[in-house]
Amino acid sequence: MLQPFYRGTKDRGQPGTGLGLPVVERAVRRHGGQMALQDAEPGLRVTLRLPLAG
Repeated sequence: MLQPFYRGTKDRGQPGTGLGLPVVERAVRRHGGQMALQDAEPGLRVTLRLPLAG
């Protein structure tokens, strides 16, 4: 499980708060899905798998 976002003292003046991946992961799991994180060199690839409705 991902840890909640925390911004350290030296970075507090930077804009943005990130993607909120812990929130996304909780929502995906609640709906019976899975989330995978992979290195995209550079960047991050996030794959979401959700079950079909019905």
